[in-house]
Amino acid sequence: FPVTISTDTMLARDRKTIVSGAVDEKLLKLYRKYKRIGAELVIKRFRAGETALHIQRYIEELKTEHNIEIEDLIVDYPDVMGAVSGEKDDTKRINDAYLDLKNLGNDLQLKSIWVPSHVTRAGDKNQKKKFEANDVAKNIDKIRHADMILGLNQDEEEKEEGVIRLEIVEQRDGPQEGRVYFWLNLEKQSLIEFNKEQVKVIEEARLS
Repeated sequence: FPVTISTDTMLARDRKTIVSGAVDEKLLKLYRKYKRIGAELVIKRFRAGETALHIQRYIEELKTEHNIEIEDLIVDYPDVMGAVSGEKDDTKRINDAYLDLKNLGNDLQLKSIWVPSHVTRAGDKNQKKKFEANDVAKNIDKIRHADMILGLNQDEEEKEEGVIRLEIVEQRDGPQEGRVYFWLNLEKQSLIEFNKEQVKVIEEARLS
């Protein structure tokens, strides 16, 4: 899969280069651009065991104190969150924590909430093809609170080529199948989406 990748982007910079300050001017320019278009990126670390109420209070504080409106939320990793109900049993706590996030999204009218999840040992067998909903680890009830389940898959050939697939596992309202291909650079923690021609080539190869 021939591809030309620009190395002069922030995504292509490794952590050492960014921390060194060598690209500070580029970062400042990028931040000024975000400010002009009204975009904000806020990163907040919460302690394990804190609940969706802590997240909600923080989001409301951002709005009140800084006039920052959060539209999309990424939570890494809800399995260690506490439940508003106070539930301590692991299975029930995780179920409640995901339900709390669902309610949080509804209450604050968020566009989306993204969360990661591990798969079970039995589910590992589907890594090369496509995960199934019941491959989700810890608590299968988590999928009941999600509008879409996506899986990152990679077979041996794709691994050698530096390709990874994002597959639709389940979706409440929308297509039940679909995939996106990315060029993966683990060292720089970056993904670059395939263009249309590259998708055509790999899809034809899958069917042959």
